[in-house]
Amino acid sequence: MAPGDTIEAALSPSVLAPLTECAEIQTPGYFCISGTSMSSPHVAGVTALMLEANPAATPAQVKQCLLSTAVDMMTPGFDIHSGLGMVDTKAALACVHALTLTKKRR
Repeated sequence: MAPGDTIEAALSPSVLAPLTECAEIQTPGYFCISGTSMSSPHVAGVTALMLEANPAATPAQVKQCLLSTAVDMMTPGFDIHSGLGMVDTKAALACVHALTLTKKRR
């Protein structure tokens, strides 16, 4: 889950040619690539922000917040093109922050 589709990257076209199915990029020196290699850094970054907002969050809680706040992009549920959807940073942060409020009320 993440925005791992049609990411512009500054790499050699000889490396990217077999990997891309994107329309031609208009920016010189940039090429379009997609896949989990593009989405993983986004999810890792959001996870780091979530743990900064709530250092006590468990891996299971972080995963649940990411899954429950993902924005479905294509076929409802999982699909091979967008996985479980695009990560929603703001919603994921709100979700993990809400865990701190729940814990304080107990």
